[in-house]
Amino acid sequence: KSKPRISLPVNSPKKTSWLTKNEDDSLEKTDMESRKSNEGPIWKLALEDLNTNKNSNVDNLKTAEEKILWPPILSTNSVKTMDNWYIVEENRQLTKTIESIIERPGSHLNPIHIMGTMGVGKTHISLATSYEIQTLYGYESVRIIRSNSIVNTPNELPKMPQDIPNLRMILVEDFEELNENPSRMQIVCNWLIWNVNNGIQIIITSNGSIDYESIGGDARRLLDSSIVFNIEKYTNVSKMRILRRLAMERNVVLSDEHLSILISTKNNFPSLLSAFEKFIIAQKDGTLPTNPEEAIASLDSVQSV
Repeated sequence: KSKPRISLPVNSPKKTSWLTKNEDDSLEKTDMESRKSNEGPIWKLALEDLNTNKNSNVDNLKTAEEKILWPPILSTNSVKTMDNWYIVEENRQLTKTIESIIERPGSHLNPIHIMGTMGVGKTHISLATSYEIQTLYGYESVRIIRSNSIVNTPNELPKMPQDIPNLRMILVEDFEELNENPSRMQIVCNWLIWNVNNGIQIIITSNGSIDYESIGGDARRLLDSSIVFNIEKYTNVSKMRILRRLAMERNVVLSDEHLSILISTKNNFPSLLSAFEKFIIAQKDGTLPTNPEEAIASLDSVQSV
């Protein structure tokens, strides 16, 4: 038969050990008991103690809320998602990395630096990643730093929070704009490095114009430790694949000749998508000319939605 277990009393944080007995403790205890007896019945003391603890908890909550005002929580995005992100040769490797980040944010793939010119999808893939992480970990799990807001605001940065509950990812948009305020760049980068070390996923976007030679300190450390993905401009082949898939999703049949001429007339991808949507409107209305050149010429007469 096993011997009976002996339970020892647990010490409260601010009291001496139960093994230590001295006259001072006894005197202190006697004074406390006499004071409580003079203050009134036990139920009154208990009620006052409960109210005191409640007020203390409210103050602690207010303090916690003040600590997490910055950076702001990223609004949930349901437009730019992984479902409508089109994988082509130019972004295939980045997409595979993003899938790993969604499964394990803040792991060895951290921080991520997504570079590219306007219209290649930096914002789309960043928001799509954020949306997936919010779906898994909650609305407050992703926060965003807009570089232009930090540079242009006349006020100093709020006190950098060092402990944000449920934080999983921080998105830093247009990092190159921080060059206009080097001191704030260093402050923000120092805090970002702290979060990287604590397992918070960092995604940085920029247009590729950052001058590494003119940057030092924590900003240089952050950029040098980042895994860089440079999204090149989409080739005509990639654009054709994307437009074909879009046409299938819209249940619209467009000839490759129409799409080829459309691609050749648009320099950047956003303007191409805008013109394509006009094609869709005309096709559904039955006003799209069968001649591709006439169809392109008629784009300006079709109103955008």
